[in-house]
Amino acid sequence: RDPDLFDAAIVEFPVLDVEFQSKNYPEFWENGLDHWQRYFGDPEDEADLDLMRKFSPSNLVNQLHGPILLMGGELDPVTNVAQAKLFEAAAIEQGKAVDSHYFSIAVLCATHWRDKFKRSLLIEDFLA
Repeated sequence: RDPDLFDAAIVEFPVLDVEFQSKNYPEFWENGLDHWQRYFGDPEDEADLDLMRKFSPSNLVNQLHGPILLMGGELDPVTNVAQAKLFEAAAIEQGKAVDSHYFSIAVLCATHWRDKFKRSLLIEDFLA
């Protein structure tokens, strides 16, 4: 929404497409799904879908103007890595600067010591 606010971004295990996340949520969200829908909207409601699409970063790739470090977990049950990969592909297609890394055993964050170390190196290199 605010393309001039940041000159670079580090995006980790993200929700980049609210519509995708609303339709591909983890099974354990069932009991609390009403909280998600109260905040983000109901994917069955066309007006809510329009707002999800309007404000999802995946639909605002054309506004990116600085480099992005994108990280995700291949085994993430909450923020499916597919949305990060789709965002990355769209950014690359539009000539945006995106460095990405997908941790093969990570779920919702880098918890294994090797992944934490790799994450730190990626961030350090990106910011350098």
